[in-house]
Amino acid sequence: MSLKALSSSCLSLMSILTKHASSQDVPFSPCPLLGPRFPIPTNLSESPIFQSGLEHLTQVFDDYVTNLNGTFGPISTTTSFSITLFSTEEENSTQPSLYEYHHSAPSVENGTLSTTEANASSVYQIGDLTTLFTTWLFLIEGGEQHWIDPVSKWVPELLSAAQNRGSSFAVDWDAVTLGDLAAHLGGIGWYAPSEKSSQVASMLGDLVLKNSTRVTLCDSSEGTCDRAEFLTHFGGRDAVFAPGSTPIFSNAAFIILAHALETITGLSYAALLDRSILRPLNLKQTTYLPSTVEGPFNGLASTPHDLTIALKNLLRSTLLPQSTTRRWLKPASHSSNLVNTVGRPWEIYSLAATPISPVIPVYQVRGSKSVYASHIGLVPDYGAGFVILASDTSAGSPDLNAYADILASEIVPVLEQIAIMQASEAFAGTYTSISPTNMTLVVAQAKDGSPGLSVPRFQSGEMDVRAVYAALNGVAPESLSFRLYPSDVGSRAQGQVFRGVFQDISALTDTGTPTCETWRDVNRLQVGGFGLDEFVFEMEGGEAVGLVIPAFGAGRLKKEEKDT
Repeated sequence: MSLKALSSSCLSLMSILTKHASSQDVPFSPCPLLGPRFPIPTNLSESPIFQSGLEHLTQVFDDYVTNLNGTFGPISTTTSFSITLFSTEEENSTQPSLYEYHHSAPSVENGTLSTTEANASSVYQIGDLTTLFTTWLFLIEGGEQHWIDPVSKWVPELLSAAQNRGSSFAVDWDAVTLGDLAAHLGGIGWYAPSEKSSQVASMLGDLVLKNSTRVTLCDSSEGTCDRAEFLTHFGGRDAVFAPGSTPIFSNAAFIILAHALETITGLSYAALLDRSILRPLNLKQTTYLPSTVEGPFNGLASTPHDLTIALKNLLRSTLLPQSTTRRWLKPASHSSNLVNTVGRPWEIYSLAATPISPVIPVYQVRGSKSVYASHIGLVPDYGAGFVILASDTSAGSPDLNAYADILASEIVPVLEQIAIMQASEAFAGTYTSISPTNMTLVVAQAKDGSPGLSVPRFQSGEMDVRAVYAALNGVAPESLSFRLYPSDVGSRAQGQVFRGVFQDISALTDTGTPTCETWRDVNRLQVGGFGLDEFVFEMEGGEAVGLVIPAFGAGRLKKEEKDT
């Protein structure tokens, strides 16, 4: 996803996320906790807002393939592509995707697709997207406890090769961890034989190494070296950066990660992949094509249907403990850009309307191989994601930025609107308790579009509880922002836990250095071990019917029925 997509999406979100702040004569913007600002929207296929959004999305794609150009730049007339959207919260759908769009280029009959028409079963080589499966497989079979292991523990051949070379610039394989490899932090470069080496040699002539003892089979355009030859060849390479210092992409990192996993488990990469991902998820059209040592980096071919199933299960944490998936869907490093961070192997783009607006992370992996290209994105805040696969009948892999830009600008604001609407329907209202304490708490409709659910009134008998919260947080009662944000503790069946966030509306933002530090105060104020910021909504049929505040021990507040 290009920065153009981020800018467009941010502009689209501006009216949704900052309407409340702009209506006040103070420079205030709510500072939510990282994560969903509202509960993840459900049953999107039943939402008129979503269906309208999909209709407009289809029209945008139709216009693009007709005109071959638009807001996000040109696309190629020779590119066939498939796009799917999915949600983890769709309860009643028998299909893995909520939306599909397929386009077959006029020249597709002479092209590389497995069928003459692009569809959900078309087979595409997914290139670098294989790195996601390699990392996922490592977490399943090896476990995240191995992230701290030095590479040399499981692939000692690399260390031997570095020592044999004796260069002061050789990679320190004792210092590079397996987690570094997955996070692009190994400080190692590309393994690049194939046509690029031949091209370099032909263009630079006598300037490049020829007939040197350092030129091996692994340097040849045929790429015929085996595991032992590759490890000897790559282990003697110079480091690009010290490990852990800055993210740089390396295909070799994932080849080495797969070799380490084979040593840890005693099984081949192909056997592990089949046992732990392909068969459990019934990915019958996904195949591993390890024609060279590069297989764990770019050796998979798959279909839109299979990838949608795979990513849906990844977000649902079907094959991993949920705690592992939550840690996996986090950055491992910064980049040199404020909105770009790096994970294992994620390229994470943070959508935000302003520097102090809520951040919506999009976890992406992109790939290319020959005439194929792939691009996937996961948006955990909405329990949603997308798949883009493409094939071109001309030389080179297609550029998918425009397609990703369209999805970001068209769908993210729609998902936010649905989340706001569903949160209002499920939680907004008046909650009261008569015994043992006459207590009333009001959750406002989330119509203003600010993140979280606002609590404009909280009364217990003659006591203004909002004013007490204000005093405890050092805020004047009239300046208190009291908003609730969903926690992922509990469930709709067990009860939806929210945490309160308290801010001073009148406080000026830090000039030139906007900060968002509400995470420092979560659970800070307690009574009997219960946080004053914990609010547990009792749920029935997806709607709140009651509220418990554990710190007060005052029993249950019942939600008043809506007027009919």
